[in-house]
Amino acid sequence: MKHNKKTIQKIAEEVEKEFGMGGLAVGLYLDFATEVAIKYADSLLTQKTKTMNKEIKKVSSEWIKEVGYEIINPDGWDRNNYEFSFNKEKITEEEFKKRLSMSTVNRKVKF
Repeated sequence: MKHNKKTIQKIAEEVEKEFGMGGLAVGLYLDFATEVAIKYADSLLTQKTKTMNKEIKKVSSEWIKEVGYEIINPDGWDRNNYEFSFNKEKITEEEFKKRLSMSTVNRKVKF
């Protein structure tokens, strides 16, 4: 891993000020601090990745705005409870596309 020399120098200066140590002690501290920082950063990245991997759910009335289609016949949605199925039930993009594919749609053309 590459380290920015200015950053390392700044850390070394702060260690010297804070703990009154220099030379080899600073070098050992920097090695330790770098190891801890890498583990911490890795942990944060792992948490962020897990959060991003959760499937986003929205109601169909939100998804439809993103795809540029107009639904003519909503066969993919629950006909007996269409209001809930389309406007209140949160579904994944994959489920939305599945329902859209079972419906009659027109592509909205922007001029």
